[in-house]
Amino acid sequence: MNFADLKNVFSSILIDQINHVKHHDIVYCDTDSTVEEALNIITENNILCVPVQLKNKKDIVGMVDVNDIVSYILSLVNNAVVKNSNSPNSSPTPAQANPSYYEKLKAASTKFSLQTVSKAIDASNRDHHCTVFGGAPLIQLLEIFGRGLHRVSVYDEDETKITKLVSQSDVIRYIIENQNTKEIMKPLLSKTLDEVAMNDPELNFGRESPLTVLESDIAIEAYTRANNSRISAVGVLDHNGDLIGNFSASDIKGLNSKSLTDLSLPIKDFFEKHKSNNIITVTVNSTLLEVIEKCNTNMIHRVWVVEKENLLKPLGVITLTDIMNIFSFYSR
Repeated sequence: MNFADLKNVFSSILIDQINHVKHHDIVYCDTDSTVEEALNIITENNILCVPVQLKNKKDIVGMVDVNDIVSYILSLVNNAVVKNSNSPNSSPTPAQANPSYYEKLKAASTKFSLQTVSKAIDASNRDHHCTVFGGAPLIQLLEIFGRGLHRVSVYDEDETKITKLVSQSDVIRYIIENQNTKEIMKPLLSKTLDEVAMNDPELNFGRESPLTVLESDIAIEAYTRANNSRISAVGVLDHNGDLIGNFSASDIKGLNSKSLTDLSLPIKDFFEKHKSNNIITVTVNSTLLEVIEKCNTNMIHRVWVVEKENLLKPLGVITLTDIMNIFSFYSR
């Protein structure tokens, strides 16, 4: 493959050509909004982040995404002051719930419903608010996304207002829907994951044991492990070690101050109450095109790499950040 061609393609495509949420469609929340209200906005609009603006002004002070909200909830739980559970006014703990976490989450729920969203801005210390110029080349965006940022705000030529938000998923969608770009990238997209990984040690995805939890583990503990590892999701295994699910920060959507205590449930019970437990997998023989098409079709941010002989045994995970790194690497 002529990598100079790929570099030229990514240098000629402008960020403004990557379509996503235009300015008039962007959903905001004010600095006066509570963390719970911000999560409600994210849930109701089926998005993963929301820009936070000063009340009655257009100035953006930051972004809050699902990772920030998970980190914020974990901080509340870690600092929760639990009342005596033997008090006659205390409510009984649900049978499946972990009593200690249930009480801590119940205590945290009040602050969750009252504290302003500014408390949660960049709580995960991972997805800092980043702005780019719409006339900049896509190759610049690939480098930013390859470092782990999931989305950026795009400003107009005068840098006076946000014209849209662009995410890693939008880049994938653009490549799939733009036939000319996909054709030029065909030599790369037709490579298997094994072939890509062999070309550079940094692209060693799918070859390291992924972080996993058991379906019997408590949901809030799984979030703690993911948060400590600075990742957004963990694989969920059954008692046989088979991969049965994906538990990610986006699963926080739909919770509120009344249901926050559901995070004290085992993951299996949490899934039954809050999500359909589907898992998207590939093998090391899958091509890059297959991977990005699965991500685009299923609107997901990762696929799990499983053994060819046993499609339930996880070998690794491929994220959109990995894909951005691949595109950036091959266009240097």
